[in-house]
Amino acid sequence: MGLAWLKEFWSACSDCHVDFVPIHWYDSATNVQYFKNYIQDARDAANGKPLWITEFGAFGDDKQIAAFMGEVRFFFFSWSISSFRSWTLLGLGTWPLMDSLL
Repeated sequence: MGLAWLKEFWSACSDCHVDFVPIHWYDSATNVQYFKNYIQDARDAANGKPLWITEFGAFGDDKQIAAFMGEVRFFFFSWSISSFRSWTLLGLGTWPLMDSLL
């Protein structure tokens, strides 16, 4: 699945009508560069279609997650990479930064 699947899709369905390409990303909050690279790779694989980051989340402690969000926020706003993005909250104990909000 993932980006390899997307590339195969375009090879098999070059005449298909596609309005946008949705992607998800979940990994460690310390993998900021991997996140940025993944988004760039997804953008390249999107075949010129708008990229929608419909879910993304980073695992780690409160400080790591806050640092991740701080950096990727500027990444999103400084570079027009997507039309839509959505931080995902799974539940208590999963996202320590958000637990107090539930």
